[in-house]
Amino acid sequence: MLEFSSMDIGSFFTLLGKYPWAIVAILLTYGLVFINGWTDGPNAIATSITTRALKPKHAVALCAIGNLIGVLIIGRWPRL
Repeated sequence: MLEFSSMDIGSFFTLLGKYPWAIVAILLTYGLVFINGWTDGPNAIATSITTRALKPKHAVALCAIGNLIGVLIIGRWPRL
């Protein structure tokens, strides 16, 4: 089982100063997550509307709720 250790924000910034390449890695990771979310949501909405599985308002609402739940779960993952 994986165990997560916590780190205070001061230690985090100290490590970033020590390893500047980590800043680039973090920025690239955030960019990838942003672009993935940017393209994943519209694809899910378009598919469900095109196949007439959902009405447009329902598809957008379901996508928004799913994205919110995903952020909340991933944000809490180390503390579960």
